[in-house]
Amino acid sequence: MSIAVSLRKSSIFLLIAVSFLGGAIMGGGVDELRHRSAQATDRAAFSAKLRCQRIGQKYSTDHSTDGAQIGLPTLMTSVLKVDYSLASHSCIAETAVQTTGLNSVTYQIQNIVTDELYGGEICKDLNDCDKRSGEINDRLDALFAGAIAGKAKPIGR
Repeated sequence: MSIAVSLRKSSIFLLIAVSFLGGAIMGGGVDELRHRSAQATDRAAFSAKLRCQRIGQKYSTDHSTDGAQIGLPTLMTSVLKVDYSLASHSCIAETAVQTTGLNSVTYQIQNIVTDELYGGEICKDLNDCDKRSGEINDRLDALFAGAIAGKAKPIGR
């Protein structure tokens, strides 16, 4: 009888040990898969952000004009900040267009891939911009964050 009890105890111990070892191996495998998935997601997000940076640089160049040679105002377009929106799978930017001769600046939050406009602010003269810079920045920052998160809706092109 004591051999049977001893065998039963050994079998139970062996079953527990195998279950524990199997669980550790499975848990380690799941953790490794989760880690690799997170790394792939991080690499994809980083790649998308770099792509948006390149698109932003090209956007600045393509949307600036030198009209001085033909008697028109010069438009100097700058991308102040750009980021990848997971919600729209596109690049959202805050742009500033300064028009020389008119002494005005137009700030816009827009998708620089599709040209969808989310909103913006116009300063008709640079003194006006200086006086209102805090409130303008706060509104543009909130609009930019909303566009990145997919909460702000485009108002036009």
